[in-house]
Amino acid sequence: MNALQPLEPDDAKKSPPLRPRRRKQRQRHSPYTGLFIETTVQLLVYGALSVAAVATLLRLLPYYLSTQTKLAEIRQEVAVTEERVHRLRDNFRHNFSSDDPRRTMQEQSPRIDPNRLQVVFNETKASILLPVE
Repeated sequence: MNALQPLEPDDAKKSPPLRPRRRKQRQRHSPYTGLFIETTVQLLVYGALSVAAVATLLRLLPYYLSTQTKLAEIRQEVAVTEERVHRLRDNFRHNFSSDDPRRTMQEQSPRIDPNRLQVVFNETKASILLPVE
């Protein structure tokens, strides 16, 4: 077919020179691209989890503080109660001890031992020992 066409002069057909076409090359992915994406996603997830944890702790802070104040009040009440229990135990041991029942009976009753001497204060003298009648 080329033989039937008239030959045209090369000067008339000249157009700007064509650049050789480059083949579109596939972009080469770096071997670290996948690792970069994975690390970025992990950092974002861990960051979101950290923010959620801090927010939760901030929400729990008032509850924690109120619990600590209640605990301090309870500890104070326990200390007062332990002191009272200690005092009552000592009193119980004293009242029911078999060491000196005569002294315990004397402390518990308004009666006075007949052999006991009574101390009477006068204005003129400091003290006089008189037998109890």
